[in-house]
Formats: sequence, C-alpha cells, structure tokens
Amino acid sequence: AFTVYRGQELSQQDFQNLCDSKGGLLSFNNFLSTSKEKEVAMNFVQDSPHESTDNVSVIFIMTIDPNKISTSNTPFAMIDEHSAIPSEQEILFTMHTVFR
Repeated sequence: AFTVYRGQELSQQDFQNLCDSKGGLLSFNNFLSTSKEKEVAMNFVQDSPHESTDNVSVIFIMTIDPNKISTSNTPFAMIDEHSAIPSEQEILFTMHTVFR
C-alpha cells in the first residue's frame, strides 16, 4: 500500500457535504492529480490564490492498496516520468474513481 495527497480548495458548502459524508464513498468528477509527497499538496493549498474568502483549504490523504484493485482496470497511473516536475511523484487517477 502507498499514500497519496491532494491539496484543494472547497466551498463552505462542499466542505460541509464532505464532512457529512465522512466514512462513506467519495468520487471526483474529473481526473485527479495527486502526489506521493505530502509537501506538494501542502504547497498547493498554501500557494494558490484563494478564489473566495469563504473557501476552505483541505488536504485529501488517500491510502491505495493495489491488492484490492482489479488488475484489468487500474484506475491510476504513476506519471512522474512524464511530468514537468518529476520530483512531485505525481499519480493521476481516472475520472470517477471511487474512494472509501
């Protein structure tokens, strides 16, 4: 298993919805860029301009167990070799990947 991180801003409403669904399933409606480096996610939320003062900065921490993923349908790719910044150790998840 390995851990990936994503820094993101959420509206107050989206943040509340996330809190209300704690322990449930979570899916993102787009490709999801994550990093094996926690600092990358932290820098992303610290350095990004806040779109609104009502937004909340969050860090998603996801533990991925490849043994629980179908080998015929791997929902992510390690793209650090293709990234402009290889040191970010970027892992890209497909659209609608479901996290528990």
